[in-house]
Amino acid sequence: MQARYIMIGGFLESRKTTVVRKFARRLNAQGLKVGLITASPHSLIL
Repeated sequence: MQARYIMIGGFLESRKTTVVRKFARRLNAQGLKVGLITASPHSLIL
């Protein structure tokens, strides 16, 4: 099986994490392996 990559971006507080979490759980329920890499820019906000 070939690896697939999906990138998600958006404004702060736009519910990205919630959507990604639900999507990951759905893929996992289908028997797919899911890995997540996250980055938080909160320390960069002035």
